Formats: sequence, structure tokens, C-alpha cells
Amino acid sequence: MIYISGRITGNKNWEEQFHEAECYLIKKYYDEKIINPLCLDENTKKVFKTENPTYKQYILNDIKHLIKCTHIYMLRGWWRSKGARLERHIAKVLGMKIIYQKRDEK
Repeated sequence: MIYISGRITGNKNWEEQFHEAECYLIKKYYDEKIINPLCLDENTKKVFKTENPTYKQYILNDIKHLIKCTHIYMLRGWWRSKGARLERHIAKVLGMKIIYQKRDEK
């Protein structure tokens, strides 16, 4: 399983970037399940029984899914996000393969 990680806060194109990355990864790694954290939003609301989860609730739910993965795909600009930096750190500690998005990849 491959988890997509990147900057959301302060990034006006975050939805498009995560969606394009998901499409790219599905084509490139067709036999792997791709975890797009944007698709976890409804799950976060159910888990915490709220329509307006906090940042902490989102990141906790995301990490729950991240730790089940074997790879993490870091979107360009990931280092500007405290959440993405945390997710990368967790991936390193757990020995996951870290893939960095290249300039020519969408």
C-alpha cells in the first residue's frame, strides 16, 4: 500500500495535486492499493463523531492508515507541511520505502 503525503494548509492546489498523484500512482503501481488522505475525511468524521474534526483528529486518523502502508509518496513541497514532515518521519522510523515526486510527475 502506498500513502500519499503532501502540503494541504496554505496550498491552493492541494485537491488537484493529491488527485493527480493518486491517478499517477494507480497507473504506475496498478497492483498496489493507493491511500489518498483526502478520501479519509468522511472516515475521520465517523471515527470522531463530528462534522468538523480538528487538525489533531485528522492527523491521528491519517497516521492510523499510514502505518498499514509499505510506501509513502511525498508530493513536491512536502517539507513545507508539518503534517507531511511527521508522516515522513513515521515512515522512516517504520522502514517504509519513501518515494519522492519528481518534477515531471503529476
